[in-house]
Amino acid sequence: MLALLAKEVLELPDFGFGLLLTATAVGSTAGGLAAAAASRRFGPGAVMLAGKAGVGVAILVLGLVADAWVAAAMMMATGALMTAEKVVVSTLRQRIVPEELLGRVLSASRMVVMIGGPAGAALGGVLAGSFGVQVSFAVAGVFLILVALVFSPVLNNRALATAASG
Repeated sequence: MLALLAKEVLELPDFGFGLLLTATAVGSTAGGLAAAAASRRFGPGAVMLAGKAGVGVAILVLGLVADAWVAAAMMMATGALMTAEKVVVSTLRQRIVPEELLGRVLSASRMVVMIGGPAGAALGGVLAGSFGVQVSFAVAGVFLILVALVFSPVLNNRALATAASG
């Protein structure tokens, strides 16, 4: 979908898609380096919720604008926020889940990702084909923001501290 956004909406030359991916990689590197410090300063729940909601906002913006510089900034933000969130999630999972269950929990998590990715791609393709590429991004962004809101009662710092202690 990003390739279509780069070519059809942003009207970038062929290498423009690669530049958007590079922006994501730069953001991912920064997010990975900042994850531990952000988790210590704001708490893991805040990093996870801000990560999910922030990625949602960035993807929503991709669906609303047609400016290559804004798109690059949003891809950089997406990379940073997504990576920071994943670092914190992985750390918490290993800290909270009993060792004897960790393999099963990791397998279940991977299964959700492996099913969710293709399902999301299919839905995104249908939306893009029916309503346009930007609508697909906007819907995905709103969905991620809603996911963050729905899970905020169990992914906040207080709930995670309770889970880690018990």
